[in-house]
Amino acid sequence: ENKVLKYEQQGNVLNFQFVSDKRVKCPTCRNDFKNILCHIQRSGCGIATYYNHEKVRPVEEVKTDKFQIGKFKHKSLDIINVYRSQSGHSLELLEHLKKQIEAERITIITGDFNICFMENNSNRMIQGLLSLGFDQLVHEPTHIQGRHIDHVYFLDPSKRLKPIIDRYSPYYSDHDGICITIPDVNEIEKNSVI
Repeated sequence: ENKVLKYEQQGNVLNFQFVSDKRVKCPTCRNDFKNILCHIQRSGCGIATYYNHEKVRPVEEVKTDKFQIGKFKHKSLDIINVYRSQSGHSLELLEHLKKQIEAERITIITGDFNICFMENNSNRMIQGLLSLGFDQLVHEPTHIQGRHIDHVYFLDPSKRLKPIIDRYSPYYSDHDGICITIPDVNEIEKNSVI
């Protein structure tokens, strides 16, 4: 059976699905999810992650007033979901991310970083992730004001996988949605050890 991992980000709402098993769609499409992990601040900012507990499990959370991180583990890869407020300290965020990154595992880090990748490419958090071997996969503005603040960082120690990024503009958000498709999930599942 050919499995395809799909992972969608719409502003700060994320969902992941394995298309060939049980089709699980984004909650904004009015389909049901059994599990949700929310970190919403009083201001209404934060992250909400919808997931299928049969495929991924939450393993770590960081909640501060200025940023939130949720880490999920699939048998073949790690997914780290981030929200950083504009006043959040990017080096503090980087230090928390470094503690969660396992260099030998395929890892996706995604979210609203509130740092424009194009204008602030020399930012120490951005450069820190790039120096760890991550590639930033979104190369177009993701916000209605033309800023590039929603990032997708991808680390594949084997350098075999080629994620596909699809960006779309939902009518209800000032952020673009980002769908990450990894076509060769069965290859990493065959060779993975947890």
